[in-house]
Amino acid sequence: MPRTRPVRSGSAPVRDAAVAALGRRVAAVDQRADESYELELESGRTATLRLAARCGDDERLVEPCLLDALRDTDVPAPELLAAVGPETSPFDAAFCIVDVNRGQRLDDVLDLPEPAHERLVREAGAHLAALHNASVGAYTTENGGAYGDLRVPNCHPDSPLVVVDGGDEEVRPAHARWPDRVERLTDRALGGLQGGEFTDLVGPIGAGVAAAGLPERPAAAALHLGYRPANIEFEPGITWPSHAQRGGTVVRTLRGFENASTGDGLLDLAVAEDALISLPLGDTDRAQELTATLRESYVAERGVPTPFGERYAAYLLLARARLLSRLGAPYRVTREHDAYDAAIRFREQVDSLVDTLR
Repeated sequence: MPRTRPVRSGSAPVRDAAVAALGRRVAAVDQRADESYELELESGRTATLRLAARCGDDERLVEPCLLDALRDTDVPAPELLAAVGPETSPFDAAFCIVDVNRGQRLDDVLDLPEPAHERLVREAGAHLAALHNASVGAYTTENGGAYGDLRVPNCHPDSPLVVVDGGDEEVRPAHARWPDRVERLTDRALGGLQGGEFTDLVGPIGAGVAAAGLPERPAAAALHLGYRPANIEFEPGITWPSHAQRGGTVVRTLRGFENASTGDGLLDLAVAEDALISLPLGDTDRAQELTATLRESYVAERGVPTPFGERYAAYLLLARARLLSRLGAPYRVTREHDAYDAAIRFREQVDSLVDTLR
């Protein structure tokens, strides 16, 4: 639930709270947003303190619970340094401190040399498979719902995660049927397209997703739903051709676990495929090669049969709606030099996916 009471904070109180939580000196504090402070530690490393200033305590503590569960997996998640519940917080609000292991930030995967881009999608498939295979301790609600947003209901860092249907005004029970959850996600995404440049895609995307034969109760996995450049710390120097040719990992850290949810893991993969391949490069031979690499990597690491059929086409439609509603200028990350040409391709891709669902 959104926070209704004000949270009073500043550099000095944040420094004191961080020192108490970490048990070590903090050299400097830099406020980045209402809920985020960058800490310079005595070791020279930087960490981020995230405070439940506008979101609820039950929402802020999701990230530390997930990071703790992912600690021994192959997911390159931030390192959890501390988590404090509201009952012991000097702000009367929960906060966590994470080390994101900063690297190089990129706005566009097209800045990567081709070998690095290929390794990126291979790593993305493996990382998402590891996330979906992980046991994150999510519990169903009383109605048997397994699909929804993750929360920590009693606001204690050591509590198990619980699945709910989080909303702007109220929290409702989680969905027992996956198609109901997909309908909810689709409505949210299409709401972001209404009245904008791509408002004409609202009808086709909504109809396409609704027409898909989605499974009633697929295995519920923890979903990231944000494997895109904005949430990636890349290895430094990855854009240099000499570095790319040497091999090695591309993703240093995957951020963005604070908004995790549960559902069919294939939706998570579709979101990554659209952001890393289809939106920037779609309808090219190179895009087809990278798509095959991403899917093969996921299937190999997941270790379960993975059907890429009608439901995956619906997930790609939903992924495109989510991405277009969040990117203010999607043309900056596409192969086309002209925004008009890119917009034509976006619409053609939607039409093609809708056709497969008729």
